Amino acid sequence: MSEIAGRTWTLKDEYGLRRGLDTADGKIEAPYSNDRKNILIRFNATRPMQHIQSKQRGMQMREVFDAQHREMLDLATAILAVVDDCPSRSSDPLNRLRLALSKKVTVHCQEEAIALQASRDIVPPEIMRRYHDELLKWRRDLISCNSDWPPERVWSDPSGFKSAFRPVANALRARILWEQGCLYPIIMPSAP
Repeated sequence: MSEIAGRTWTLKDEYGLRRGLDTADGKIEAPYSNDRKNILIRFNATRPMQHIQSKQRGMQMREVFDAQHREMLDLATAILAVVDDCPSRSSDPLNRLRLALSKKVTVHCQEEAIALQASRDIVPPEIMRRYHDELLKWRRDLISCNSDWPPERVWSDPSGFKSAFRPVANALRARILWEQGCLYPIIMPSAP
C-alpha cells in the first residue's frame, strides 16, 4: 500500500483479495480483475495524476487497460466462434464466455471510473459526457443481447444470434479505439 494525499491504493490479485481506497469517509472497495499480478497504482486527489511519476503510472495503467481490452475483444470473438464451432450445441462454453465477458466489462469499467475520477479536473466535460453516455448505451445493448438470446434461442437460431451480437462486438471495438485515441491521452498523457 502507498499513501498519497490522504488516500491509500492497493490493487491485488483475483484470489479473494480486493483493492481499497481509504478516505476520511471510510473505505471503498471494489473487486479486481482476473490479472494474477499484484499491481500498485496510486492516484493523487489534489493534482492531476500525471504529476505523480506520470510516465510510469500512465504506462502501468495503459498496460492494464490494454490487456483488459484485448481480453474483452478475445471473449467477444470466442462467443461468436463457439456458436459456429460447438457441434454438440452445449450451452456450457457459451454461458462461460458470456459470463466472463460481462465480468471483465464490469471490472474494466470500475477501474476506468477510478482513473476518470482521479482525472476529473482535466477531462473536458464533453469527453466525460460522451464516455458515460456511450458506455451506458453499449452496456444496455450487451445486457439486452444476453437477455434476448438465452442459450436455447441461440442454438435454435445461431445466425440470428450472430447477427444480434456482432454489432455489440463491433461497438466494443469502436469504443476501445475511441478510448485509446481520445480519452487515454488525457488521463494518461505520458503513456504511448
